[in-house]
Amino acid sequence: MRPDILVSDVNGGAILAVEVKARRGVDSKWAQHLRRNLSAHGAFVAPEYFMVVTTDEAFLVDVATEHCP
Repeated sequence: MRPDILVSDVNGGAILAVEVKARRGVDSKWAQHLRRNLSAHGAFVAPEYFMVVTTDEAFLVDVATEHCP
């Protein structure tokens, strides 16, 4: 499985994986849980940052710290 959107730096290295979900009413904890599940099941290895874009929100997760402001 590949992320919906993969953002790369000028050297071609992946820096951001983006998943787009048609969900409403989710929070940052849900986004963190989704990233952990995708990673744990080997869906894809997230680069430095992981973003979930939903119908009404966007969440950016720093993979190294699991912080989602």
